[in-house]
Amino acid sequence: MTTPLTTVDGTAEDQSLPAAAPAPAAPLPGWRDSLRAGLWTWLAGLVGMCVMTYMSYLPFIRVESPSGARPANLLEALAKWSQWDTLWYIRIADSGYGTNEMSTAFFPLYPATVRVVGWVLPGPTIVAALAVSAVCAFGALVLMHRLAVEVLGDLGDAGRSIFYLLAFPTGFFLFAGYNESMFIMLAAGSLYFMRRGRWWAAGALAALSSGTRLVGVMLGVAFVIEYVRQRGLLAGGRPQWRRIRPDVLAAGLVPGGVLAYAAYCWYHFDEPMIFSRVQENWRRETQPPWVTLSWVVEKIADSKSIFDHLAVHNVIALSSVLAFGALLVLALVGPWRLGRENLYLTVFAALCLLVPLTGPIARGTPLTSFVRYALEALPAFMVLAKMGRSEGFGRVYLVSAIGAQSIMLLTFLHNTFIA
Repeated sequence: MTTPLTTVDGTAEDQSLPAAAPAPAAPLPGWRDSLRAGLWTWLAGLVGMCVMTYMSYLPFIRVESPSGARPANLLEALAKWSQWDTLWYIRIADSGYGTNEMSTAFFPLYPATVRVVGWVLPGPTIVAALAVSAVCAFGALVLMHRLAVEVLGDLGDAGRSIFYLLAFPTGFFLFAGYNESMFIMLAAGSLYFMRRGRWWAAGALAALSSGTRLVGVMLGVAFVIEYVRQRGLLAGGRPQWRRIRPDVLAAGLVPGGVLAYAAYCWYHFDEPMIFSRVQENWRRETQPPWVTLSWVVEKIADSKSIFDHLAVHNVIALSSVLAFGALLVLALVGPWRLGRENLYLTVFAALCLLVPLTGPIARGTPLTSFVRYALEALPAFMVLAKMGRSEGFGRVYLVSAIGAQSIMLLTFLHNTFIA
């Protein structure tokens, strides 16, 4: 007669028969596959950006471009990427934050990296900015692929997820002089290490992420959700506090980037949260998301024509909100769901998208940049990848997305705000 043993959750375990050894799980594809997939996708994007930049003046044969004279050489062509927020990052990289408090809206890690790279690369600062973004874009695609392999367990789906991300209408921002690719690289890396249970690495990358964009602090929520799941802290319907390990302290690293930046602002501007206050200069207001959406709908309804440029921006924003809202729901339920074990990814993406929804701009286009922020909703692209198993859907998505991206990039290069 054998004596029942008690398991961790207090249930009895019968030891009268030897337990069958669990079947070994099939090994997931390794880093080499992710590096290869990321490299080819990155090269495709880089070549595409170069071709579109070279051909971008064809529509302006008979009219003058808003960006000025056509480039005469490579450096002048690259300089055409110095548009909108890129100008802020270049100014910070060249001269620091100085006394212009408006510049504090742009977090420091990206321009600081550009400054360091600028010491090595010849040419104007835009060259360093584009180089940093291109390298980060490669890192983002590799780490996104690595995360997608963990979540989807299929190389085909993982490959589609990164290609769909890059092909998205605002995917060119991964190569622009913006901090998008750096943020996505760091966030994807942090989320990947959370999934692997490497909490200190996840916390460190999250800290760097929050030094790139304020929304990086939302990785703290993802950290808690995934830590609770992996440690089984709610097993049996009650807290299992004894399962907490010292590595839970890694969660404290997540806001490290924001806190370091706040300390700098306190020292330099005598106001630690100045980067939040200056958002008022862009006429941002705090509103419930449904109020923001009602504003967008009203702006569309009040337009004289659906082809008015403000109407087009608002239609794009509203369509993006509805599409990504649906994709995040489908990440939880339905035939393309990602599984309960990936809840932390969906929650993080939802929080990232909730930030612009609750902080709209009180003017003609309240959600004008939402379609760019949508790049951060990584699980949405994993759902799209599963939907892309249908050849018909994949073709429709890619043709539509790449066509829209070409128009948006052309608009951006010619000094017209797009996102």
